[in-house]
Amino acid sequence: MPRAGRWGDRRDFGRGRAFAPRRTLRAKNASVADSIRREGSRRSDQAAVWSAIDQELAHLGVDTDTRAVTDAEQFLRRDRQRAHIIRSLARRGPLPGQCGVVVAHGRRVVAIEIFGNHDLLIPHWEGLVRSHLMERPTANGHPSATRVLYRISRFTNAQAEANRGVGLGTGLHVNDRRTVGQALIHDGALVHASAFMIG
Repeated sequence: MPRAGRWGDRRDFGRGRAFAPRRTLRAKNASVADSIRREGSRRSDQAAVWSAIDQELAHLGVDTDTRAVTDAEQFLRRDRQRAHIIRSLARRGPLPGQCGVVVAHGRRVVAIEIFGNHDLLIPHWEGLVRSHLMERPTANGHPSATRVLYRISRFTNAQAEANRGVGLGTGLHVNDRRTVGQALIHDGALVHASAFMIG
């Protein structure tokens, strides 16, 4: 049975300008990692994912009949200053040679996105900017480069469950209760990796 109109929504499908919010991706990646470890399947806990979407929309003060994650964009119609910052940073694009993004709320590292090279990051830049800058910070203080490097090291050295990718390559899935993440490896090279910190 459709919940909150999600499965019955008749909107056209298309590539959105934003990634799903961090907490939604974290819930999905955690459940997929657990499913692969337990039964070797890529199934996700849909109830946990929908709950994360509902919580994110409620946190942003967005009321919508469809409860679709794309409706979070309504938040930017109210927060003009944030919308301006997002547009400005999206237009600026990544720095020359940049191939990743680390998101920190104060001293707390909350997300890591690493691409195999600069060209792979470029088409995802606006989506990353929009999804992370729509979220209100959850901690204060100044970002710490030492903490960033520690979190990247913890993620890259974490025990991972491997399975065949949806298309090409091998998927790696991490859920060590402090870090939830995934990576896609093809021909021995990294295509994309993302990690979300817990607590």
